[in-house]
Amino acid sequence: MGRKRLIPNETPQQIVDAIQACAKTLGRLPSKSEFLRQSDIGEYTINRVCGTWTKAVQAAGFRPYQKSKPQTSDELIVDWGRVVRNLGRPPSQQDYNKIAKFSWHQWQRNFGSWSATTRVFCEFAHGKPEWADVVAILEAAAAREAEEEPEKKKCLTPAASILLTDAPASLLRVKDDWHKWLRDRPATPYNALAYGDPIDFRRLRNAPVNENGVILLFGMLATELGLLIEAVQPEFPDCEAKYRGEDGKWRRLRIEFEFESRNFLIHGHNANDCDLIVCWRHNWKECPLHVIELSTAVKELKAA
Repeated sequence: MGRKRLIPNETPQQIVDAIQACAKTLGRLPSKSEFLRQSDIGEYTINRVCGTWTKAVQAAGFRPYQKSKPQTSDELIVDWGRVVRNLGRPPSQQDYNKIAKFSWHQWQRNFGSWSATTRVFCEFAHGKPEWADVVAILEAAAAREAEEEPEKKKCLTPAASILLTDAPASLLRVKDDWHKWLRDRPATPYNALAYGDPIDFRRLRNAPVNENGVILLFGMLATELGLLIEAVQPEFPDCEAKYRGEDGKWRRLRIEFEFESRNFLIHGHNANDCDLIVCWRHNWKECPLHVIELSTAVKELKAA
């Protein structure tokens, strides 16, 4: 698959004018999601022309919103609980970023993934009556999800679901008691760590749940992908590698690691400064770069 190029028609001034017009309509600086809903200008165009949404806002003469960082994990959990109480339902990432004190990225950094929010909050709220209303909202949301998707086995890994498919009633009662104990188990630094699904791929027991896991797995597969790793760095792009061309000569390759490919867009990276995204899950259909989805690579290598 060759690299596709998307060439935006808009100029920086047109984006600035659009932001100012949207701000005039709202009477305040729009959030990025509000601007995208009210404008014909897409997120990729903003990043391609201006670099990032923050730079576009600054060019339009505004001071961008700055999300603060939590001092403790409890502060982050409390912030999420207040958003649930305000909305009356678990928030999406976009909902949370719009009205919360902190960014949803802080959840990834502190707890491994955004999907851990409900579990982490319920563990935190156990025995705290002031959060009983929020827990009730989360339980009702889980019940609705179970009704809509009755085939989904809650709190079970795929392997455990298979084992319990034809289990006797006595064993199912044991399972219910066991999972009640798990839900009521108090949160500690030890059990806050989140794991991916078991994949048992070579020496890696579980699937990645964050970008660090993607980097580790990529290092395990680099040779089979035909790549030589020259350097890994904290700045964008994350990695410099080399590949052998058809003429037998080695050439440079700039790589960015993401847990999900769409995070490249969310983080505001410039596609012109990168050649390849390596991720665990590819969920960005309009991606202008070549993508290696490691979850697919692992399946193919295990089946070979």
